[in-house]
Amino acid sequence: MSGEEITAASEWIEIGNEFAAVQVRKVLTRNGARLEVRSPKRELSVLLDATVLDGLTWQTAESLSLMMKEPLEPLRPDSD
Repeated sequence: MSGEEITAASEWIEIGNEFAAVQVRKVLTRNGARLEVRSPKRELSVLLDATVLDGLTWQTAESLSLMMKEPLEPLRPDSD
């Protein structure tokens, strides 16, 4: 996560199963509200804005599963 200043706007909610556990909460940033998603086990987190979250609703289960093909790797390598 970037060094962006955030203020919690809700409590953490934990969602998990036998494979993973994540925590989510609403936060406020200088650029508006975001959903903070974190993996306590991996010590990773990301802030998602409304546009990105809306984009998730356009996806099928199959397209989302592409992210799991190679975990912790970008779907497309950065072009230099």
